[in-house]
Amino acid sequence: MENLIIRPMQDSDIPEVSRLEEAAFSMPWSADAFREMLVREDALYLVAFREGKVLGVCGLHQSFESGEITNVSVAQDLRCSGIGTRLMAEILHAAVKRGISQVLLEVRVSNDAAVHLYEKCGFRVIGRRRDFYENPWEDAYVMECILPPEKS
Repeated sequence: MENLIIRPMQDSDIPEVSRLEEAAFSMPWSADAFREMLVREDALYLVAFREGKVLGVCGLHQSFESGEITNVSVAQDLRCSGIGTRLMAEILHAAVKRGISQVLLEVRVSNDAAVHLYEKCGFRVIGRRRDFYENPWEDAYVMECILPPEKS
């Protein structure tokens, strides 16, 4: 995707990030929750940005050598355009630089497009959480990606 910039989320991005989140999830994060992530050293949130507009967001929380992907949202009319893949590649690259060796995430079992994206990025299903999601109630796959150590 031409002219797409992946960069750390800024406070000024939060209104657009919140709109993306509301369009993508039945239980979206609030703007305040995203604002809180901006000041946490254990969190990294990236946005896909083009022509003054946020098109996607991806978040990572770190706990020692482990990470968890918390949010991946792409504008509905741009899904399957490569934005999610770019965001995931950048966040996993940043995870390696932070010394993270394992990244986990949960995804609705019915979200075939997201499962395919994560598999393409190196994740594999390692488990299932019963009734993890609400509105509607649904199981989640637990997916894992093992990252190589950073090259010196």
